[in-house]
Amino acid sequence: MPYARIHKDLSALPYTIYGYHYVLPKTSAVYICTSIENRILYVGQARNLRRRLASHNRRWNLESLECAKVYYILCGIESLEELERHIIEQLRPFLNGPWYAGKGHG
Repeated sequence: MPYARIHKDLSALPYTIYGYHYVLPKTSAVYICTSIENRILYVGQARNLRRRLASHNRRWNLESLECAKVYYILCGIESLEELERHIIEQLRPFLNGPWYAGKGHG
């Protein structure tokens, strides 16, 4: 499925402040974590966005890098992998790193 170019200016996307996971929808989405300076830190996917952010395994990394906002794009479960990969390829987030393609996602 072709996707539009994702811009580093994420202001058109819905978001919440990092740590306020309880306001997120309980639906599938691809999410983008940014720092206070709007540096793109991490892109991930979730079948249940609220639950994923409440128990994220990169929480320490995100907190140590001063994650400030979590932007998200709602999508069907069947589109999660492809949309996540598309966004990572375009934005090249710090915590996804160059190893990402070698983990069976590329």
